[in-house]
Amino acid sequence: IYIDKNLSIDEKVALYDQKTAAGKLTETEYQMFGDMFMSGKTEENPDKYIEKAAQAYKKALEINPKNYAAAFNIGIAYYNQFTILDEKAGQNIKALQTLNANKPVAPKDPKKKLAFDAAFKAQQDSIKKLNVVLDPLIKAKVDASIEWILKAFDVLKDKEKLERAEKNVAGRSVDFLATLYAYKRDKLRGKDQKASDEADLKFNIYDKLHDKYN
Repeated sequence: IYIDKNLSIDEKVALYDQKTAAGKLTETEYQMFGDMFMSGKTEENPDKYIEKAAQAYKKALEINPKNYAAAFNIGIAYYNQFTILDEKAGQNIKALQTLNANKPVAPKDPKKKLAFDAAFKAQQDSIKKLNVVLDPLIKAKVDASIEWILKAFDVLKDKEKLERAEKNVAGRSVDFLATLYAYKRDKLRGKDQKASDEADLKFNIYDKLHDKYN
């Protein structure tokens, strides 16, 4: 509590690095640092500390593989990064649609038309290239989010009686997994139909579990 209230986020990172290097942190302390880093993001840089948070949660999980809360929080950290990147990709798609919708009338002179078409294509390509860069980054965040949320769910799914907090995480896990697999299904549709169908099967598995944990 003292650390959280009295140190800046960068001071917390420095302290975390120092104590980690010295091997002096417990499972609970790693989870505490993860929570602090998750809440340390700013509007200007919303994902600045997410990787650091994920790193701390992973350390907690190394000490106790049954720490479903740490695993779930890592998954959510990557999910948050995915949504930020996906929003940027969506904005780029809208920018391209706007560009195409407002395309000026091409000159009638063949030489001028050739130059006009080349210039317009260059504008289109510059926007398309943005998503060529973003797409693999988004895929990596989606896959990482699925991996860690699954780790959390696997700890809980076979327990006969779930405590309230466990039930909450199990319920949220199946909802996030359904959302992520639906995203993968839709992105792969028409490009890799087999993979799209596999993602759809996974979506249906987790979608059907929605009411189980309510």
